Amino acid sequence: HGLALLSLGRTNEGWELWLNRVHLDLTMHSNIDDLSMPRLSKDSAKKSGRLLVLREQGIGDQIYLLGSLKKFAETHNFEIILEVSPRTLGLMKNSFPDFEVITTSQVPTIKSDYWVAYGDIPYLQGMSKFSEGLSEPYIRNNQGLVKIWREKLAKKKFTVGLAWRSGDMSPNRVKNYTNLHEWEDLINMQDVTCVCIQYSDISKDIEVLTPEARSNLYIPDIDLGNDFENLGAIIENCDLVIGPSTAPLHQASASGIPTIVYTPRGYLWSLGKYLYNDEYRDVWYTNCTNINFRPSETDRLVNRCLELVREMKTQKIGDGYPS
Repeated sequence: HGLALLSLGRTNEGWELWLNRVHLDLTMHSNIDDLSMPRLSKDSAKKSGRLLVLREQGIGDQIYLLGSLKKFAETHNFEIILEVSPRTLGLMKNSFPDFEVITTSQVPTIKSDYWVAYGDIPYLQGMSKFSEGLSEPYIRNNQGLVKIWREKLAKKKFTVGLAWRSGDMSPNRVKNYTNLHEWEDLINMQDVTCVCIQYSDISKDIEVLTPEARSNLYIPDIDLGNDFENLGAIIENCDLVIGPSTAPLHQASASGIPTIVYTPRGYLWSLGKYLYNDEYRDVWYTNCTNINFRPSETDRLVNRCLELVREMKTQKIGDGYPS
């Protein structure tokens, strides 16, 4: 019920119910029942001390929700201990140099005054669809890797990172995704380097592409599902990233890269903005544009993205970018 209220923009009621999610199976990665310290509340958030920030849900959710932590830390008097996935440890240590960044196996050894889940932070901030400045891009990539990928990606062209689905293709989720072959006009667009940032096995996706598209799609030779530091360096070299609401897109948004995320109507993190416009700025990251997506309107989605690519490419040329 809390999720439904949040998606409708009824945040005052929704955030209160949302707090109960930590007791559901598979939400938290650490056992909160074993913690001796209390959970942070709006009253205790006015105090100070050591605060253990616990990860929840999937990698994409974690990357997305952390956008509000930096601002929270700046406006509150806590020493932050941040639990992250081992897969994102290097990326998060680089992004949060002032925090103590740990993995789940270390949580039982931590001494702190309070604990809080990632998704509690926007509740404590009172975030709504009208909020500004409560969340912002925070990822800081390894600049040595950024330089390596800049040389590999032929930066003379306009570079677009592309994902089209997640690794979970269950029936209730597949309707939110597109197919790679539906993006061939983008892949083959003149003066555009289209870079695959899609994790999981894409061999069957590649098979149905035309020979021209297979040749034009740049597929990095890295583990896109686990190597978040190299993925971050690739993303930083993109002029735009396009895809559904999945981890690579949230990583792009959190890196400050212009991002287009296509989402189903009722998208939770729009906090109700989808009710008023089919295309709107993300509440968490203003560099991200969300587009309402219906499976029957893939052509409309792709054509709108192509329009935005052309507009941005023209702007780059106008700013002195090589034509």
